[in-house]
Amino acid sequence: MTKRSQGAAGCGKRDGDAYIWYMSWTESGLRRISRSTASLGSISPREESMLLIQPPFKRDELEKIEEINKEADFIISPYDKNILNPYSIESYLFQKHFHSHQINAVFDSNIIIDLTGYAEDMEKVSTTTISSVALLAFLQIALVEIDPGIAISEHCTTCKKPSPSEKLFLFRNIDNFPTQELLDLVLGKIKHIDSSNTLYRGPIKKIIRPERPEELHRWKVQYIYALKLYILANSGLNKFDKVYSFIYWMWEKYLSGAVAFSFMAVFFSERYSNMLKGVFSPNSTNSMLGVKNAAWDMTTTHYWSSCVAKRKDNDPFYIFCTADKALKEVARHILEHTNVQPNKENLFHSLFHHYLSKSEIKELISLKEDLDEREFDPIRNVEKHKKHPDFFDNYLKELEKEAEIIMMAKPN
Repeated sequence: MTKRSQGAAGCGKRDGDAYIWYMSWTESGLRRISRSTASLGSISPREESMLLIQPPFKRDELEKIEEINKEADFIISPYDKNILNPYSIESYLFQKHFHSHQINAVFDSNIIIDLTGYAEDMEKVSTTTISSVALLAFLQIALVEIDPGIAISEHCTTCKKPSPSEKLFLFRNIDNFPTQELLDLVLGKIKHIDSSNTLYRGPIKKIIRPERPEELHRWKVQYIYALKLYILANSGLNKFDKVYSFIYWMWEKYLSGAVAFSFMAVFFSERYSNMLKGVFSPNSTNSMLGVKNAAWDMTTTHYWSSCVAKRKDNDPFYIFCTADKALKEVARHILEHTNVQPNKENLFHSLFHHYLSKSEIKELISLKEDLDEREFDPIRNVEKHKKHPDFFDNYLKELEKEAEIIMMAKPN
């Protein structure tokens, strides 16, 4: 988790007068009543109202940055809007100041790449740069901590010349720019940011991200799923048979995972071309990078959904930030099925109705119900998993060899 300076965040304790929003709970949620000025030392709680400190920025700028982010729709929030409205700065500050709830944001690699790319060359400003900077400014004002960790790890494994310390340095660099400058760039008041204005002064050599064994294991699991998806995508089977085979394979190999299942369902719909980049490419290097990239997408989503599922009492809230439309659909499927816990019929219809017939979906449901009843079927070889700790890594190597054979067989 990156820690930015208080000044860079643009919020925090202020001397003298501060703008105060008087808040009141209504049937429709949190409502702003009025604004006044008050001395910070004289603020006292009211019986039916709450006070929320207004961040020191122009109100029209705050409303504009909220509108820009709402239109971009990068934020996935698992919480009811009455608890945390993902595009309301006041909603975040309310949770932070009055409930002492920290909110953390998990970033996918695309946003990190945009931000670090801009930090590297601030003369180049693209549309995607503006969207990513707008998100960064919004989260800074809302006092949200950003977790770029898995995105940095993805960079290390998928980039031809990985430099994790430099990437993390560049991210901390831009994450510690005065928020007003970020706002001015997004709102078109300036053409680019002066790189010397960052409040971060640490040297690159001190930006070292420690190895995380649990993160590597999490990725290996998703890598197995990504390899199987690649193999099935090149199998020549129709969409129904691919889905059927994947469900049976997960059961047989004693694998389970809501993220992988949702990713599979969206992937085989073929509505998004970038979920497994290079899946049909004759270039084996590009294909393998695409497989690893898909594994990292699932790893990032799994990490975020795990944080959400494990949250208790005063643990931080977790939001997910991604510009990837396919990944957003995967994340929303996971939330829908986690929160509502629908029956298999509703679940499978939601996942597969785009490209499978009702009879095909019904057959998949029957398959899943049959497999669920056969939990201890000898064919699953559960004991093999328990007695042989190397089984997992060995099976991963088997899948890699199978995928490599397919890659090498493709004409150049």
